[in-house]
Amino acid sequence: MISSEETLQLIKGLHPGLFVNHILKLEHLKQNELATQIDIKPQALNAVLKAKRPMPLEMALKLEKRFGWHEGFLGQLQLFYDIKEHNRSDIKPDFTQFRRILFWDTDIDKMDWMRYKKSILERIKSRGNKEEYQYFKKFYRINEK
Repeated sequence: MISSEETLQLIKGLHPGLFVNHILKLEHLKQNELATQIDIKPQALNAVLKAKRPMPLEMALKLEKRFGWHEGFLGQLQLFYDIKEHNRSDIKPDFTQFRRILFWDTDIDKMDWMRYKKSILERIKSRGNKEEYQYFKKFYRINEK
């Protein structure tokens, strides 16, 4: 069996809610059942399991106790996820590869290029040219056949 330290190294950067959600599926456990077991509101648990919000410390401690993980495991996972997201927010495309007018309504120097990937690609696809679209597919590492 893999220790929680080894598991942490394998999944470093993954949102802790996604990890717990995976465990729920493996154990055939429903979110509402788990929420009741650990005395957490189902809506709050659902938001964390879908990675729509960070995992609060209180929830992490209850989940760790419920699943028998060492104290701090999910907190560490949340920290590594936060670090990864912080580093991703610094990634910016080469502005010489597209017309800045495509983002006329946005301050592109302050834009979070990773967070808004989907809407950026939609805009480039609808308003950009073939070269700009190809550049952004490469920037986002999208391989379409």
